[in-house]
Amino acid sequence: MFTGIPDGATVLVNLVGDARKIATYTGEIADGGQLNSMRERLLWNFPTATTVELAGGAQFQGSVLVGNPASMTTVTMPGVNGRFFTTGSLTHGGSGGGTGNEFHAYPFTGDLPSCQSTTTTTTTDTTTTTDATTTTGGGTTTTTAATTTGPATVTTTTAVPLGDGELASTGKELAPFVMVGGMLLFSGTALLALIGRRRRGWEEERPARAGAGGPVRR
Repeated sequence: MFTGIPDGATVLVNLVGDARKIATYTGEIADGGQLNSMRERLLWNFPTATTVELAGGAQFQGSVLVGNPASMTTVTMPGVNGRFFTTGSLTHGGSGGGTGNEFHAYPFTGDLPSCQSTTTTTTTDTTTTTDATTTTGGGTTTTTAATTTGPATVTTTTAVPLGDGELASTGKELAPFVMVGGMLLFSGTALLALIGRRRRGWEEERPARAGAGGPVRR
């Protein structure tokens, strides 16, 4: 159970480590419990785990995020009440929990931090001063005046999205190939239909031409 959570707050639970297991016996089917009330704003995050187990004999509340592509998640609890996102593999069902083993896709409506990393480079203010100098030689005297350079400050801020281009393909790149394949399939079907019609015409002409003594097309 959680304590000190303000009403309407988003709850993010980060479970770090290679192997993590949650065995729950507190989730209720009715919506009167604490976990049920925060279900759509509760996210269980497994950023690096290679083995994740969700077990127990009760309904599990909240959405699940498994971020390791090499991970295996095993779900044996009666029900997961929330969205389930994994970049790895999933085994659904088994002997480690109650019966049912259902996913109930309650939406996640929480407010999470932006998935961006901000890099800031700053050049520190500098001031350089050169003292006045006087050089005498060969009957000539040369005087160099004092100089002061600075300060100057340059600040650059760059927002770099995390994980850009590494999400699973949605199939958008395959659209042209699918269209070409469909056109080829349609053309092949039309050609087969045309050959079939001509062949039926030849079969119908053969008896008539044979009875008339004309040539028979073969």
